[in-house]
Amino acid sequence: AVSTALAAAEPTLEQLQDKARQGDAAAQLALAVRLRDGKDAPKDDTAAMQWAHRAADKGNAEAMDFVGFAYLRGAVVERNTAVAFGYFKAAAENSAQAAFNLGQCYYGAQGTEQDCAKALDWWKKAAANGHGRAASTAAMALLSGEGVPPDAAEARRLAERAAELNDPSGLIVL
Repeated sequence: AVSTALAAAEPTLEQLQDKARQGDAAAQLALAVRLRDGKDAPKDDTAAMQWAHRAADKGNAEAMDFVGFAYLRGAVVERNTAVAFGYFKAAAENSAQAAFNLGQCYYGAQGTEQDCAKALDWWKKAAANGHGRAASTAAMALLSGEGVPPDAAEARRLAERAAELNDPSGLIVL
């Protein structure tokens, strides 16, 4: 009964397309995800990027992260880490996933100069907003002291946060 109720709450592909065509940024992103994943829709990466771009252009932070990640990976579009970095930076204040990805860019010098302290700051912000992998990544950086001063107490706090958020890496750090 619960799965039936959840399925009923999820719009059909046609409903989603109608809302997306009307300019609903959330529907545009949801349609992009369905098309990318081939979930209840034919898999179409090009159309997925077009819908994600439309939502990103409206300021949808999760769509900006979607587009940024495509540029970071070089999926569907030519790999361009500077463009990816720009999308993540624009979305990071409103998207935990984008904040995590921005931290990854700073840490790995992807589209920007390496800055481990900024990476740690963004991972902490993402962790505070519910991103478990960001919490465990920050914990590992603090535990190892790679690029940032080691801080075992803060590493433990972040690893516990990761575990709270069901990120298994937090348990490994603990």
